[in-house]
Amino acid sequence: MKRLLTFTSPLASLCDVFTILIAAIGLANWTLRTAPVHASPDVGRDPYVYLANDRSDGAAWDCNHTINVAINAEALPLVIRRQTVDELSNALETISSRSRFTMKLVGTSTEFPTMKWGTERLNVRTQADVVVFIGDPAASDLWDPGKAAVGGSFSVPDGDMVERSFAGYVMVDSAQLVHYRPGSGYLSRSALFTHELLHVLGLGHTRHPSSMMTPRLSESSGVLGEGDIAGLQHLAGLGCGY
Repeated sequence: MKRLLTFTSPLASLCDVFTILIAAIGLANWTLRTAPVHASPDVGRDPYVYLANDRSDGAAWDCNHTINVAINAEALPLVIRRQTVDELSNALETISSRSRFTMKLVGTSTEFPTMKWGTERLNVRTQADVVVFIGDPAASDLWDPGKAAVGGSFSVPDGDMVERSFAGYVMVDSAQLVHYRPGSGYLSRSALFTHELLHVLGLGHTRHPSSMMTPRLSESSGVLGEGDIAGLQHLAGLGCGY
């Protein structure tokens, strides 16, 4: 960061020096505010950020069609599996009710998301557009070791050079679920699913505490903020027209 340097002439009066010192003290108390990469302007002081890609805006799902979601949670005990399905459904309903995207749980899956899995989806379409895997994700090249969960999507540019998403994934380390509360709200499993599904739709991390998209879920309130909703609105507009 460049420093602001102030020079005074040897002939400056004591009054001039005093004035300069007061100004310098004022500058020292300023806070430098910077916008994150690929960020929109603040919306109600809740900024949103796109996942990084080759464009300055996010990858766009078609908001005119339902995004079908399937879950692979065979690694979980039956009772916890049923609770988790309900919590995922709650996350999908939350996003669908607060955005132009419609996300629907269509059933179970045995699929295990990998890079190869995602690229093959461009030519081989299945019932689900998004697969949520809960188990041991270590063998996937999409996994980020040390995380509790990851989420993302695969996209290609269309004829208008808009980045179009065609497949998505959420991967959750089942060993980490114990750190999240059942149900919804702060540090809940529903909040975890919502956070990762927002990655699938194209939102990245922001440091704003009212957002669901803080790097650590423990830093957020566990509910959608105004910036999250505005980001979803822009992504829907990008894919479907405002």
